[in-house]
Amino acid sequence: ASLRTHSHFSFLRGASSPEELAARAAGLGHTALCLTDTNGIYGAVRLQQACRAVGIKPLIGTQVRLDDEWVTLISRNATGYVTMNRLLTRLHEREEPRFPSLFGDASAQDPASPAESAEALRGLAHCFLLLPSPRNVRPLQELLAPSCEVVLALDHQRRPGDGRRARRLQGAARELGVAAAVAPEVHYAVADDYRTFDVMTCTRLGITVFDPHPERP
Repeated sequence: ASLRTHSHFSFLRGASSPEELAARAAGLGHTALCLTDTNGIYGAVRLQQACRAVGIKPLIGTQVRLDDEWVTLISRNATGYVTMNRLLTRLHEREEPRFPSLFGDASAQDPASPAESAEALRGLAHCFLLLPSPRNVRPLQELLAPSCEVVLALDHQRRPGDGRRARRLQGAARELGVAAAVAPEVHYAVADDYRTFDVMTCTRLGITVFDPHPERP
């Protein structure tokens, strides 16, 4: 199953619809598809309908910002889904993109109450957290453990250095005592959507299609 997938509901970060992504996942023989759009679960209903139509399991998640990297939350059940919705609502109400502040932060102007924070932490026992690097594993473990499972996400897309980076992350996962999962970032369904996604990326970065950038596919 693809665990970090962006549809066109992720503004300028996804080039395909939930239906196109579900059809492609089924065609590749996947048994499930996880949609993790940015700061929301906007495509959840369409994902469920599309997955039902092609006979695969829908998984619902989202990506939110933690310092300078994206954290992926995936609900494990209905309680996890409710928890994600509450956290996302709190994020949008406060216009505060930093993940820890969702549980109360002394530096936040409107920190969560202790009761709200405790409820959020309990709810995250029903979610997976995928991190792209080991940098924030310990802080999140201290904040959440033992309520939530933290996983390091391995992303190998045959780019220079991807294999070396994946091996380093596997080593870091062993040292930290956390799981590692193969979870490449998916932004479009088929190769024909590559150019569309590239133009979206250039638009988001404020560069032309002639400018090189590490975030370009």
